Amino acid sequence: MSGPLLSTYLHAFRLDKETYVLSVSTVFLVFSVVQTAAFTILGLYTESRLGESLLALVPIMIMLEMGARLTQGLSRRAFDLMILVVLIASGARLVYGALT
Repeated sequence: MSGPLLSTYLHAFRLDKETYVLSVSTVFLVFSVVQTAAFTILGLYTESRLGESLLALVPIMIMLEMGARLTQGLSRRAFDLMILVVLIASGARLVYGALT
């Protein structure tokens, strides 16, 4: 749920591509660290869940690298359009999920 809201908020600042990507990545990293700490303190992490979480980092790291390479060749306008398309799709998915 926080992804579309955060992305919309940061997009409104009209940051350059690199700063936008770094900002989104940093905020999600901080959220993840806080969530992991809270889950650990509450005893919600089992060995299995921890293993699954670590395994999930592999595709995340691959996609972050792919995204960074993809945005290098995009103009500012194309980058903004891509962000808006993703935000609209995310918003539509949230509305659809709420209605069904």
